[in-house]
Amino acid sequence: MFKTIAAIAALAFFAAAPAQASMTTEAGFNRLPTVVIAACRDEIAARHPAVAPATQRDIEKFQTRPEGPALVKEWGSEALIKFARLRGRLDRWLERMPVEAQDAALDWLEALSPTERRVLFDVATR
Repeated sequence: MFKTIAAIAALAFFAAAPAQASMTTEAGFNRLPTVVIAACRDEIAARHPAVAPATQRDIEKFQTRPEGPALVKEWGSEALIKFARLRGRLDRWLERMPVEAQDAALDWLEALSPTERRVLFDVATR
């Protein structure tokens, strides 16, 4: 389903996460290949281009993830828009790096706790 953090998003994420989780997450992020970190920086610096609209089915599938229900509730009537933005950002982030780096990026993302992913995804939809 998810094939961004650096600069402003990293600061917002690490500021919002609990201190211990923040340090662990940041250390793990900093160990990622340079191309992954650069892809994050580039995605954060990019404008919000148009994204494919999300469907209610996309939202239902997202809600099966541990962080999904809380984010959908928090996003309220903007859930379709915010999920589409999140999906677009994650897809573009991965497209900005070589295929061999994508596994490291996805492994890092999946290794985050649901709370850490929730904060990250919230930041990525702003």
